[in-house]
Amino acid sequence: MIGKTTQVTRKVLARVAMGLFGTAFMLPVADREGSAVPVNKEAWIRSFPHLEDAIRRVGEEARWDRFERIDLHRWSKGRAAVVGDAANAMSPNTGQGAGTAAMNALSLAVLVSGAPSVEEGLRRWEAMERPLTKHTQMVAGLWGSLTTWPAMIRTPILKFGARSKWLMSHRQRAAHHVPTGAEAFAPQTPDR
Repeated sequence: MIGKTTQVTRKVLARVAMGLFGTAFMLPVADREGSAVPVNKEAWIRSFPHLEDAIRRVGEEARWDRFERIDLHRWSKGRAAVVGDAANAMSPNTGQGAGTAAMNALSLAVLVSGAPSVEEGLRRWEAMERPLTKHTQMVAGLWGSLTTWPAMIRTPILKFGARSKWLMSHRQRAAHHVPTGAEAFAPQTPDR
């Protein structure tokens, strides 16, 4: 379940999977009330009254971490490779991290299986996939940095960005990309 306050400042992700309950609170660094340890449950319930039951389940232990970007010089060495957050973690603000990881994993399998050697397949894989992944990381980082700006500046920029076809095409480039190895499954449109 995802909660989103009318303010653009706080977000909550609460989830139950395999009998375990997990909650992630996201907020600007400057939000002192929201980032109190132990968690200030009343402050979060005021922002998300519909998630009161989930917020009340949160334990007393908490920590606050900034989102990190991982930018390795190489994704592989010899016959070993890293994929996903281990290779290229990115801010979650554009929702492209998991999709990018899945695309890179599929491409890795396709290119290594079709190469004369694992090492050559890894070289081709990184040369092909790295530009889109770096672009996606950059856009996610820029989009995420806006959350630290004052609302009076941030809100008009986000509204403009949502209306700009050019900006949205950059933000959604990875989402609209047909992954290597999935070309046969891509929808056929007049521009392809």
